[in-house]
Order: sequence, then C-alpha cells, then structure tokens
Amino acid sequence: MLGSLRVRLPLVFLAGIVLAGLVTTLISVRLFQDYAHDQALNSLNREASGIATLYSNAVRASYGNKAGDRNPPSFAADNLEQATGDKIYWIGPELFPGQQELTGLKHLPAKTIDWQSGKSLSFELNLKHRKYLAVANPIFLGTQPIGAIVVATPKTDVRHRVAVLIERLALAGVLGLLVAGLLAWYLSRRIVRPLLQLSDAADEVAGGNYAVKVPRRAPGELGHLSERLKAPPGGSP
Repeated sequence: MLGSLRVRLPLVFLAGIVLAGLVTTLISVRLFQDYAHDQALNSLNREASGIATLYSNAVRASYGNKAGDRNPPSFAADNLEQATGDKIYWIGPELFPGQQELTGLKHLPAKTIDWQSGKSLSFELNLKHRKYLAVANPIFLGTQPIGAIVVATPKTDVRHRVAVLIERLALAGVLGLLVAGLLAWYLSRRIVRPLLQLSDAADEVAGGNYAVKVPRRAPGELGHLSERLKAPPGGSP
C-alpha cells in the first residue's frame, strides 16, 4: 500500500508542510525568547532609572539638610516592590546608618557588580538557588557614585512567557497539520486520479484496445499525454 502513488504523494506533501512548520516554529520560539529577554531588560531599566531617581532626590535632600540630620526616604522599598512586581536591592555603603529598616532596601554584596563605575549595568543575579535578570542604576551625590539601585525579576517569569507561546504554537501546529493533511489529500487526488487513469489507458492501448477512454481535462503534461493516447497508431488524430 505504501508503494502506491496515491499514498506516497500525500505523505510527501504532508512531510514538506510539517518540516516547514517545524523550522518556522523553532525560529519563532528563538526570536520570541530574545524578544522576551530584551523586553524584560527594557522594563527593568525603566524601573531602575525611576527608582534610582527617587532615591537620588531623597539622598540629596537629606545630605543637604543644614541641621545635619540625615533621614532616610519616607517611601519604603516594599511599596515599590508591590508596585513594580520586582525585587529591589541596594549595593553600596550605608547612607543612613542605624536607620536602614526605614528604607527597607535589602543589601547585596559590594562585589556583585562594579557599582563604583557609575554606569547602568545589566547582569544575571543568583540568589537562594534562583536566577534573576537584574539592572543596576547608580545613585550620585554630585558627580560621585555612592551606590546603586538594583531591580531584578526572576528568569522563570521570562521563560513562562515563552512557554505560553510554545503552547499556543503547538495548538496552532496541530490545527495546521489537520488542514495541511486535508489539503494534501485533496491535491494528491487531483493529481493522482488522472495519472492513474492515463496509466490504465496506456495499458489498454498497449494491449491493442484503441477505444479506451482517457481523461479529457488532464492538466499540463498529463493533458499532452492524454491527447497522444487518443491519437490512432501510425497517424494523426
């Protein structure tokens, strides 16, 4: 049965469609992974920049207080974390000694990044056996960097977005295969039917039966062969 043209032709069509679909899916998943990663970093950059600006203003106001009292910001990191959905950390020296609990910023080791460079940095952060995408934004007092705000989001959140895409692509792929299978079956019948009819007609002509019926509307080269089979032997039709 597998040697039959009416079986092999649909399988060839279907295999080509499946291969094209797999290649397209793999490329789409890879591109979306890069896109999701870039979007996550862009979001972290915006949040880190905004939060660093808040703390920078608070630090300048506190250090510029002529009374000499250095009070921490009135806003708490917990509120900012709830608003952004991300983790917020501090790298650098104590800005408000003895009052850290009021700011709520969790400290990261100074060696985590080169915060003294005064540059915004993107990096991967490993905490408690969990990986994060993180962005650090420096805080300046004048022109001198005095620390950095770090905003981080779990890498699992980024992978979850890709997993959702893969699920949807898989569903679309199954539906696409069903449509492709029906299309392959239909096209193969349109191509194979006149070919098999011509094959049977050729057998009849070879056996001396010149009155055999041949397809009247065979496409392309098959139509040409059909006309040749209609012609009587030794002469023009």
